[in-house]
Amino acid sequence: MTRLDLGIGARLALGFGVVLAIVVVTLGSTFAWYHQLERLQRHQAEGMELSRGAAALEVAVLDRAVATRRFAITRSVEHFDATAAAAQEARRALSELERRGAVPGRGAEDAAVLLESFLVSGDRFLERVKDGADATALLQPEAEMTTRRDRLAAAVKRLEGTIEAELGRASASASAAREALVLRTILAAVLALLAAASVATLTTRAVRTPATELVSAARALADGDHGPALALAPPAPAAPGPRPAVRDELRELARTFASAAAALKERERRLSSDARLSRALAATIEPESIARDALSEVVGYAGAELGAVYLADEGSLRPIATFALPAEAAGRGEGLPAQVVVSGTTLRVNAIPAETPFRVRFGFDEVPPRSLVATPLPFQGRTMGVLLVGSVRELGDAAAEFVEAAAPRLAIALQSALAHRRAVHLAAELQDRNERLQAQNEEIQSQSEELQAQSEELQAQSEEIQAQNEELLAQNEELNRSGAELRRGREELARVDQLKDEFLAALSHELRNPLASISAAVQQLDCADAERGGKRRATIAHQTRRLARIVDDLLDVTRINKNKLELRRAPVDAARIVADAVDAAAHAFAGAGVELVATTGEPVPVHADAARLEQVVENLLSNAQKFTPPGGRVQVSVEREETDAVIRVRDDGIGMPPDVRARVFDLFFQGARAAGRHQNGLGVGLSLVKRIVEMHGGTVTCASEPGAGTEFTVRLPAAPPGTEVTAAPVRPGRRDARPLRVLVVEDNDDFAFLLEDALTGWGHAVTLVHRGEEGLALAAAGGYDVILLDVGLPDLDGYEVARRIRQAAPAPRAPIVAMTGYGRPEDAARAAEAGFDVHLVKPVDLDRVEALLAELGARGASLARG
Repeated sequence: MTRLDLGIGARLALGFGVVLAIVVVTLGSTFAWYHQLERLQRHQAEGMELSRGAAALEVAVLDRAVATRRFAITRSVEHFDATAAAAQEARRALSELERRGAVPGRGAEDAAVLLESFLVSGDRFLERVKDGADATALLQPEAEMTTRRDRLAAAVKRLEGTIEAELGRASASASAAREALVLRTILAAVLALLAAASVATLTTRAVRTPATELVSAARALADGDHGPALALAPPAPAAPGPRPAVRDELRELARTFASAAAALKERERRLSSDARLSRALAATIEPESIARDALSEVVGYAGAELGAVYLADEGSLRPIATFALPAEAAGRGEGLPAQVVVSGTTLRVNAIPAETPFRVRFGFDEVPPRSLVATPLPFQGRTMGVLLVGSVRELGDAAAEFVEAAAPRLAIALQSALAHRRAVHLAAELQDRNERLQAQNEEIQSQSEELQAQSEELQAQSEEIQAQNEELLAQNEELNRSGAELRRGREELARVDQLKDEFLAALSHELRNPLASISAAVQQLDCADAERGGKRRATIAHQTRRLARIVDDLLDVTRINKNKLELRRAPVDAARIVADAVDAAAHAFAGAGVELVATTGEPVPVHADAARLEQVVENLLSNAQKFTPPGGRVQVSVEREETDAVIRVRDDGIGMPPDVRARVFDLFFQGARAAGRHQNGLGVGLSLVKRIVEMHGGTVTCASEPGAGTEFTVRLPAAPPGTEVTAAPVRPGRRDARPLRVLVVEDNDDFAFLLEDALTGWGHAVTLVHRGEEGLALAAAGGYDVILLDVGLPDLDGYEVARRIRQAAPAPRAPIVAMTGYGRPEDAARAAEAGFDVHLVKPVDLDRVEALLAELGARGASLARG
């Protein structure tokens, strides 16, 4: 076999070339394993991003719930906008989770469905709040919203649990990869050393002879024998030329191998530090602990002696963790950290002068730092803090690069921890606000009950002052209770209280006028002659009817509001009804000096309640008379226009401005009081007109301008031409009555006296008592043809007295007639249930009482119960 004729350098180059190839293969394998580890670490970082996204979603849901509660309390636009912003942030956080790979296996689809369900329930709750619903009406939507929020929170927790599990698996995979990397590196190094030993052995065999010759020559030269050294000299070149360069291949190869080994060791140290830093960032959720542990890892890798982590706090920097640095030395981040916040870039300072006032204690000595590296903690385009590392030695590029690479990871971990802390704080704040809201609700309820009690006490005082009309006071109390909706808040209470005061003032004014007339007429009856006495009695009758009309209007408003007003429709002549209303109002118009002109024409049949239609016309005429000055004129007409019966009432009075005209039909509304006028009324009549006309399927409109008078137009569906109308009822006259034995139970002395006087004047035998127990004893003894019984008695009420009489009296039994100020339909039904045969409402029409007794006398028996 032919041996290659190679020199020593070539042989060494060939041998070390083979070793270098083995090293390169080893390094390539190591880098490939390292890239695999980096991929696992990126997967771990993605898991951390998903965990932070889930935390952001949870914070947004809590923000939405807190903003909704704040809007329910304050009802401000700012808090309503906050609910919309929180909803948008929640959708954005969920979208970010889906974009980052939160696939159905991680529960993103469940969270999306529950999030939309929670937002929809919150929108419904906000709509109820904007519609003015009270606390009771908000309980059900609030409970629904809370339930869906809890379900969403549970889904987010499950999503976080899934992400944390995957993050744990990723960490485990990264740890396994690091261990595999170390093991493979060691194995590759061992294999490389074995290969190098083999190559070295082969190479040594190739160079042993020249090396031995060199050693022998060196020893001989040391002994002074120059022969061997000269014998090793190469032959002289045949032609002159440059001498070839001599290179120490062995030493260069050693340096190359040493550099490769140093790089491999540095890479392994970097991977180990990255792993410890990741574990430190994921070990806890406390920001201070995260900053402290991460700072320790960074300082340890960089070989530094001091460090600090600052967080931006309202325009300044606050240290949350330090390493070998006193708190007073860390300060508030003045100097280099503040410059980093302004510039947003990493700043590095080397060769700091020894005379700097900044000192760091090492053992018993204080020395100035030699090198500082400060880098921002970036998060979503803003600087949330600064990471500072310093050393008494110069920090190398590798240390600075590691500090800069660790900053974003530390920022993300700190942001997640701070977000979790805010979420816990918001949850506690929400719980506290819920408790305060409950306490406020209870306090408002207590205040409402107290105000209700005060209102009832005020009403009781009003009843005592105005005891002459019990029905009017009862209705007034009902109106006050209906108007005082205390739960709408203090502003609503003040507004309703003002309306109540205005209504009571107007009611007092309307009651005092007829009462004054009645009082004056009564005082002058005794001293007046027959003609003047007749006029006084007419005045008393007229003012009494006026009081009864006020009470009837108020009762009608109450019945309409409760949908209890019944219409008794029949074919009637609208022209006849208008004529009757004009006749009834003629006296009032004449007394006011206002001309009343009526144009009725041909009959106009309509299908209507005659009494209610006459009430509509009378109210319109009364309104026109009040606001027409003396010497003015009021025109009323009725005619048929196609399929409508049209009634018009026009005056040439003071008219109305547009704002008053727009509210003229509102209940209790009164325009500005006209100069010189004193009869503005209660604000009930026109509202009653509108509601009665609408119940008939018709319309009423108002046309008016200031100073140009007013015209009201009523349109009702007309009956077909030729419809036979019902004749107006004829009022029953007096009849000769058979004397009856009448028991009267009435606690009002004045009314009892007048009733007894009237009954005695009609020829009846009357027994009068004032208490229920007395009436019950007399009725049990028997001997009475009829019993007139008041309901509101001081001891037993009339219902109980009637019930006991019916239970004790044998047949045939005497009829019991109720005389009461309670005139609602339910009052009449209660009276019938208790055993009353007839229900009369005060003020009682004596003609009706006389006719009733005459009918009983003619029949000679008690009334049949219907």
